[in-house]
Amino acid sequence: MASPGDCIECDPFNPAVIPHTIILLILAPIVIITTILLVIKAIQRKKLATYSLLLSFALFLCVILIPLYANIESFILQYRPLWTRWTNPAVYFFLALSVFFFFIFCTDVFLENISKVTFVIYLIWGLAAAIIVALPQNNWGIAGADATFRLISQIHLLVYMLVTFIITCIKAFYFASRSKESLQKKSVRLIGYGSVLVISSLCCTVVDTLLNLLLGEAGAYNLFGTLTWVFATAGMFFFYLGFFPPARNKNIA
Repeated sequence: MASPGDCIECDPFNPAVIPHTIILLILAPIVIITTILLVIKAIQRKKLATYSLLLSFALFLCVILIPLYANIESFILQYRPLWTRWTNPAVYFFLALSVFFFFIFCTDVFLENISKVTFVIYLIWGLAAAIIVALPQNNWGIAGADATFRLISQIHLLVYMLVTFIITCIKAFYFASRSKESLQKKSVRLIGYGSVLVISSLCCTVVDTLLNLLLGEAGAYNLFGTLTWVFATAGMFFFYLGFFPPARNKNIA
């Protein structure tokens, strides 16, 4: 359907986004409920690890809700409003911050022997990744504009996230192998499994991006793009289960 006369610059709605939107509709309540549970836990326990995980979940919730709202509004209007061109940079920005707080959570729970200098440098790197991907030099939503800076900022963010979750994955399984307490062993191992799922999500993102570059419109909203959200949400849920095991009403910190 063509764009309406009052929004000539708007792109028409792409029906291929519907299955993707349905998946987001399924995942959103899971993240919302988990975030609410974390709010309750944070009020009760008042610990850095709980606050950090809560912030990570709250930011990830933004990552889910922003494209979901954009897709629903576009479906209703049958065209994509101009503001939706800022969906991707907003998603990347909040995603970078979500990973940033997840790393802080891990340092308080099981990441050991990290010097203050390394910790500060790593946090600066995370903040830089979030800021760079949101800069106007990325030319988000500008048709035909140079996308070189955007590609560099996306690759930089991807590397930051991959390094984060590879480190947390290795360290979580190592910590679990050394732990003598059964509950702690199982809990940290769940965090390791969650990191594996998020790494799988990032791999799906790479394949999704390549398909978009190679196939253009035909590659948009492909299966790998949808799997990105499924694996990422599953990974986040494993993080919650790892820190708050359902077997007992206590965390592992």
